[in-house]
Amino acid sequence: MALSYPSPCLINFDRSEDSLIGSLGMENIMRDRIVAPVGEITYPVAKQLLTQFEADVNQAKQLQQAGVVKSLIIDGGPLAEDIITIVTLEENDNKNNTYRYATRNAYITNLFNDLNESGLNAVWLSKAKPLWVNNNKVAGQYIPNCHDDIPFMVNVNIFTRTKPKPPLGIGLDFFGVIGMNSANPAVTNLEVASLDYTGILNLLWPELAVVAEAEAVVSGES
Repeated sequence: MALSYPSPCLINFDRSEDSLIGSLGMENIMRDRIVAPVGEITYPVAKQLLTQFEADVNQAKQLQQAGVVKSLIIDGGPLAEDIITIVTLEENDNKNNTYRYATRNAYITNLFNDLNESGLNAVWLSKAKPLWVNNNKVAGQYIPNCHDDIPFMVNVNIFTRTKPKPPLGIGLDFFGVIGMNSANPAVTNLEVASLDYTGILNLLWPELAVVAEAEAVVSGES
């Protein structure tokens, strides 16, 4: 789904994406794989990785301003959050450890505000976790497994799910579930078969989908 966004670039904390990008014919997109060591990540290593991440984000914004890219995909959001946490807690000047997560929280808030204001279509990929209410797990309901503020700083949360393929139930079909969103609360929990960028726009922002289709035709992308 994420790679269906227009003119994407990729920052990858998760796994090698070469085969997927090659199969889509997208070998020339800007991408960087930030590789963290297995096991505990020390502060010096986290600092190096975060510096690399910040440089990649700045490059993506510069490419957006130059009209080269329109979308930024950050794959492996939980690891990115871990690195941010390690660095900001270590560099926190509060020796008494009071409000020691304030610097981490401010960093994440500033990052998303900056991405929202950059003009990039920013896609943050994280795992999901079950929704619990009063110590009871809500069947079939999930929330992003990420920093608590992130789901409220994006326009839409989409969960990827699977189900057996009909009619024999052999193999798996992927589908999406619309989570919290700023466009149309009525479609929350709606299952959608099409996970591509245009399909999501048509569902949530149909007026933007018309503009996106017109831009694709003009640029020769359709």
